[in-house]
Amino acid sequence: MSKEFLDEREFELINIIGPKLGLNQRDISKHMNISLGMINMLIRRLIAKGFIRIKQLNKRKVEYILTPKGLAEKMKKSVKYTLKTINSIGLIKKCFKEVLSGLV
Repeated sequence: MSKEFLDEREFELINIIGPKLGLNQRDISKHMNISLGMINMLIRRLIAKGFIRIKQLNKRKVEYILTPKGLAEKMKKSVKYTLKTINSIGLIKKCFKEVLSGLV
């Protein structure tokens, strides 16, 4: 498995950080319904992988920002998910047609 791979929690965190500036770890923790310690670990992991960076706003406040690499990964996974969903819908549609043709 590649070190650059994003797991589900990391991807969810990137999706939260992307459009919402000014969220702190406590806000993210509540939104994702996981512990503050886990959020801290995920953020550190994403920084190490180069997907997000921290901008120090003042002594006590930071801002989490997606890097170009993080944005590219977010887009790539979003496209993959969309294509998988479209494929699943096609398979369901095919199954419905088969079932309905068997009823006629």
